[in-house]
Amino acid sequence: MVTTNLTPTNQRISSIDIIRGIAIMGIFLINIQSFLLLAGQEELIISKVDKWGYQIIDMLALGKFHFIFAFLFGVGASIFFTRLSQKNLVNGCICVE
Repeated sequence: MVTTNLTPTNQRISSIDIIRGIAIMGIFLINIQSFLLLAGQEELIISKVDKWGYQIIDMLALGKFHFIFAFLFGVGASIFFTRLSQKNLVNGCICVE
């Protein structure tokens, strides 16, 4: 049986988790049009309100949430490797600093 040592809740950086959650929600909002097309929805824009909503989402969010999510992945990886090196657990890893 493999046991894992999870990071205690008091050592987690909650702001990174919150921003990561917002980025995932933004990616979902951007991709909802594609999800509807795959589900068989032929006409996505039913009214002018829908059209304006899609344009606002495209204008404000397109590409930004992917960047934020990728950036936070890098931050998380950096924190992970920093904590590994502090515990002297990087013997089998190739780490670039």
